[in-house]
Amino acid sequence: MPRRVTLTDRQKDALLRLPTSQTDLLKHYTLSDEDFGHIRLRRRAHNRFGFALQLCVLRYPGRVLAPGELIPAEVIEFIGAQLGLGADDLVDYAAREETRHEHLAELRGLYGFRTFSGRGASELKEWLFREAEMAVSNEDIARRFVAECRRTRTVLPATSTIERLCAAALVDAERRIETRIASRLPMSIREQLLALLEETADDRVTRFVWLRQFEPGSNSSSANRLLDRLEYLQRVDLPEDLLAGVPAHRVTRLRRQGERYYADGMRDLPEDRRLAILAVCVSEWQAMLADAVVETHDRIVGRLYRASERICHAKVADEAGVVRDTLKSFAEIGGALVDAQDDGQPLGDVIASGSGWDGFKTLVAMATRLTATMADDPLNHVLDGYHRFRRYAPRMLRLLDLRAAPVALPLLEAVTALRTGLNDAAMTSFLRPSSKWHRHLRAQRAGDARLWEIAVLFHLRDAFRSGDVWLTRSRRYGDLKHALVPAQAIAEGGRLAVPLRPEEWLADRQARLDMRLRELGRAARAGTIPGGSIENGVLHIEKLEAAAPTGAEDLVLDLYKQIPPTRITDLLLEVDAATGFTEAFTHLRTGAPCADRIGLMNVILAEGINLGLRKMADATNTHTFWELIRIGRWHVEGEAYDRALAMVVEAQAALPMARFWGMGTSASSDGQFFVATEQGEAMNLVNAKYGNTPGLKAYSHVSDQYAPFATQVIPATASEAPYILDGLLMNDAGRHIREQFTDTGGFTDHVFAACAILGYQVRTYKNRREGEVLFEIFASYREWFERYLEWRSEWFPNEPDGLLFPLIRSGGRILEEATQFTNVTRICRELGIPIVRPRKLRGTRINWLLRESQNPQQVAELAQHTVQTLIRVYADPHPQIAMVEITRFHQQTDPSLSPPAPGRCVSATPEPVGTMPKNGPRPDCINAAGCLFCTQHRDIESEDHVWSLGSLRHLKSLELARYRPSSSGKHLTTEHPALLVIDRLTAKLRFFEESSEVRRLWVEEARARISEGDYHPAWDGFIRLAELRQRSA
Repeated sequence: MPRRVTLTDRQKDALLRLPTSQTDLLKHYTLSDEDFGHIRLRRRAHNRFGFALQLCVLRYPGRVLAPGELIPAEVIEFIGAQLGLGADDLVDYAAREETRHEHLAELRGLYGFRTFSGRGASELKEWLFREAEMAVSNEDIARRFVAECRRTRTVLPATSTIERLCAAALVDAERRIETRIASRLPMSIREQLLALLEETADDRVTRFVWLRQFEPGSNSSSANRLLDRLEYLQRVDLPEDLLAGVPAHRVTRLRRQGERYYADGMRDLPEDRRLAILAVCVSEWQAMLADAVVETHDRIVGRLYRASERICHAKVADEAGVVRDTLKSFAEIGGALVDAQDDGQPLGDVIASGSGWDGFKTLVAMATRLTATMADDPLNHVLDGYHRFRRYAPRMLRLLDLRAAPVALPLLEAVTALRTGLNDAAMTSFLRPSSKWHRHLRAQRAGDARLWEIAVLFHLRDAFRSGDVWLTRSRRYGDLKHALVPAQAIAEGGRLAVPLRPEEWLADRQARLDMRLRELGRAARAGTIPGGSIENGVLHIEKLEAAAPTGAEDLVLDLYKQIPPTRITDLLLEVDAATGFTEAFTHLRTGAPCADRIGLMNVILAEGINLGLRKMADATNTHTFWELIRIGRWHVEGEAYDRALAMVVEAQAALPMARFWGMGTSASSDGQFFVATEQGEAMNLVNAKYGNTPGLKAYSHVSDQYAPFATQVIPATASEAPYILDGLLMNDAGRHIREQFTDTGGFTDHVFAACAILGYQVRTYKNRREGEVLFEIFASYREWFERYLEWRSEWFPNEPDGLLFPLIRSGGRILEEATQFTNVTRICRELGIPIVRPRKLRGTRINWLLRESQNPQQVAELAQHTVQTLIRVYADPHPQIAMVEITRFHQQTDPSLSPPAPGRCVSATPEPVGTMPKNGPRPDCINAAGCLFCTQHRDIESEDHVWSLGSLRHLKSLELARYRPSSSGKHLTTEHPALLVIDRLTAKLRFFEESSEVRRLWVEEARARISEGDYHPAWDGFIRLAELRQRSA
């Protein structure tokens, strides 16, 4: 038996309720002259009213009135106004049940309404079963069925019948699609697909699970892992017509189900369904993997260019002092030459009497060198990343099927030459004539095509971004023409709100602009510009001041006091009872709302407060971790959140108080930056606008009714402009907007043009014309500040750019007058002056005490802080202490674990080696460095072990750079424990490198990974921590 589709009470009510809005009443319940002719045949007023009411209900929503049904007052008033009757005239209708049935039978005969039975019902069932393939949800198929019944004037059957028919149609459509896909698979392909559930990868997981574990990376190792999966999938030669005739949403649904099943669950499915899911996953994952490869390549290119920029900036920063000295010397020599010229003295004597001609030549040579340093180009350093591209680029170009627009055909030819190994540095037609790459390529020696290869890969990244180059099978980097409606189809049968020819549209816009400018000119001459004026050719707009009534702030505070403390769980339940937003989280396959409402709330709350499902399971006694996992996997996804948000926004707009906020026709949008982990820098998530901290942006649209109807997570480096349209078009609330406000981050000509075509008015507010804001003051202080500026301009007329507030104090130093080290730090950084902030000094002392005493309570008392404040604000993580604590914990919980250092331990009795240095770390089975000097330690002959050794060496070099003793004396530096460990690891790596060719390749691979920031998992966290400490120092 097919599973019964579940329509919620709200969905049933939406399908069968009578209209109440004025728009719907005018559309469905307006009576015609023919209707009035039939109605007037009833003699009594209540019969005329009841006859008209039954006629309207049969038309919309298409059902019959139930006995004793409560009719909305809006319906009674609208129909009664047309008939000239009141609500009291309807009271006596259908006192005899036979009267209602007689009227219903007469309406069927007059208007052709028919019951759901016989041949008509069979035809509707056949139509429903055909239409079910196109339905995107349970509610959608029910709406389609109800609309078809209205079109054919078929009276709607009972709700249970509608649910049963829709359920049968959906199950039948699902099985037909699965059978259709499976029947197109040859036997050899079937065997390959079923093998995905049996074969294992790395002796850990099945190929099916291994293939779906991918995401864009940031280095060549990640790119190769993606290419491994893509190459494996390309061996499965699926038929070209595999998904022909299958709706796109059905394909997406099968893929999502495959991404949630484990191998055991897939084996339990019927064969056709199992094969259909496997085939769809293979087809879709190929496109998604290709997109992930392109995205990874984009990040590698961006990361290399940023690293090259940092090299240039570091060179400039290192030479800042030399630049100042050189300019000062030239200024002194220039001043002396000017004075000698005025005095009529020989200019040569000025040079000779100063530093001499030799010193002057040295100064000129220094200036020449500094000029080259200041003009350094990041492209001078991109060649350092050549090895990154060589590790994956040839394979990437071989596996990706690229196509190009005519403008990018020269680039495609260069890519083809690079793919085949016929590198020709003379093929530079893909470069613009003004490109800086020409100069750098000409500087390369003959036969060296490395920089040319990098230039091709850089421009390939840009071509993917612009859409000039695309993939034949892709979800993100496909041919843009496939997303557009053909112009011929629009010209033949389509209807657009704008002319098809751009010249006509531009002429219309020009005429409108001229008309508006003439209106502005008339208003300017008459002095009637609302809130503004034009003076001396400059438009002045008056600032809108807040016009809150007196006592509004007190009222707000009083209202807040009256709100009782509310638990967030109770708030969720109350909002759900009012809006039903949990109904948006439907089952991925059946489309039914989640039956476990409390469990769904737990999952939503865990994601909302970033608690995690495991901690949420520990915090609640109603659900286990695995129950929450099941709900999250099958009910909670991004589209469900969008639907739930739309339901809440719609309910908010229906509140009576919403009209006091706005009409819901205007909105504003902006991006908000959220800091991510430091690993985000490797993922191309750093935007210089927000500093060097990596993160993401949440681009939100908020209506004038304070409803955040759209929120999109976008990369920190992405332009905000395209996401304005996404937010406006992704739901009904956005489509009701007519006026959109944004800042200059959302301004592009394309967005303005597209918004104009779609009927939106975009208002852009720009930054201050005078430049950035230097400081802020309270509005109430504006009068005194302006008086101060007038006084200062009178007393200091020659210093308009001087200090705003002279550093003059009277009396003692109070708290409000304490030095603001944030401004001091900013000024010192701009001037290139090193500065150590007071908190850093206090933190250094506190961390030294913590390391020496290992007693946080005593240190907190000494520092006059609570323990919580001490740990949260001042205590810095120490990698060595962390490694020792983690190792000690593992040894207490599971003594059989591996030793802390790379390799293996043959005995648990530590014994130092005979050549143990004086300051070398002592073996204790706890410290990783000590294991390297233990006789029980053994190396492992594997590439992973070499990678681990190299990563540990990199970690120790970071520790040495940070914790090197400041004492003078060479022996203190050469005998530093970290340096001894580095020497020990270097010797081990040298042994591997010189012992055989295979081991040498292991060492080179490890060095390449580490140079790209791809560290061994055993040391990755410690290295990230050390790098974070180094950047924050």
